Amino acid sequence: MIIFNLILRPGLMVFGLVTSLFLSAAVVTLINQSFLKVASNIITHPAIVESILMMMMYVSFIVMALNKVFSLIHVIPEKVLTYIGGQAISYGESEGMAGMKQAMEGGASSMAGAAKEMPGAAAAGVQKTKEGMAQDEKMAADAKIKAEQEAPNNMREF
Repeated sequence: MIIFNLILRPGLMVFGLVTSLFLSAAVVTLINQSFLKVASNIITHPAIVESILMMMMYVSFIVMALNKVFSLIHVIPEKVLTYIGGQAISYGESEGMAGMKQAMEGGASSMAGAAKEMPGAAAAGVQKTKEGMAQDEKMAADAKIKAEQEAPNNMREF
């Protein structure tokens, strides 16, 4: 089994890498299309805070998905060697992934803490957006009234 492990593991790792590369293209395309649809339905007039939060969500989602896809590099050799009768041998790959996961969770919790501290800023941004939209509607209504008032005067000149 040691000889099988020595001979098969490098080839299986390369196979896992190639498989991961093909899968990563498909996964990123799927995420891009899905995220675009969801984000366009949620946000109609993005403010700077909303844009930053959506970008951070997108990047963290892509990183998590690609970490899972590229874990095939060490999962495939381990499963194949276990299947042919060997013992599951881990060389620390999953511990590295666990460290990455902890770092991602720490970043997400710090983002959540920052978001909790800024509800006033977000509410102010939403209020400014609403005020801007109301002001635009008022200006459009004023322009319409002015055009209606000037229309009879323009007709008299002809």
